[in-house]
Amino acid sequence: MTWTEIASEFEWDGTLRDIYVVDTTLDDWQRILDALIEHKPNALAFYLEKEEAASIPSAKVIFELSLESSTLLQVTLGNVHLNCHFFCEEQVEFDLDPSELRGEEDLQGVVGFMRILANETGKPVILTHENMQDAVILTIQPPGAVPASRPRHDDKP
Repeated sequence: MTWTEIASEFEWDGTLRDIYVVDTTLDDWQRILDALIEHKPNALAFYLEKEEAASIPSAKVIFELSLESSTLLQVTLGNVHLNCHFFCEEQVEFDLDPSELRGEEDLQGVVGFMRILANETGKPVILTHENMQDAVILTIQPPGAVPASRPRHDDKP
């Protein structure tokens, strides 16, 4: 998918866009954090009560902290800021401001980020309109995933 094909999905309409991985576990979260620390160390910032922490805690510690404190992991990819608030262990969710995507380079940064999530979890990653998991803009499948088959025109009912 190219920027030209998808740019209209990022026109500012007053809402964010969300990146989701569903049916996740604490182990999935930890693999994601480890991969981001390895592949994007200079792009990461972790905040506890709006104060930047010196390092990123483990997924287990983050979820314990999030019970009583505001937590935020921000990934900066060029113009784009991806924000994770650690709402629940069962679903990875990052939000982004669609107006920050300004072209092909920004789009490819987001797609690359989504590939990291898919690779680490082995699960599909979707980019959607805010809080609308059924309004999918883009899906990244994990390596080795078999795409859903579509009936061919010559298939008989």
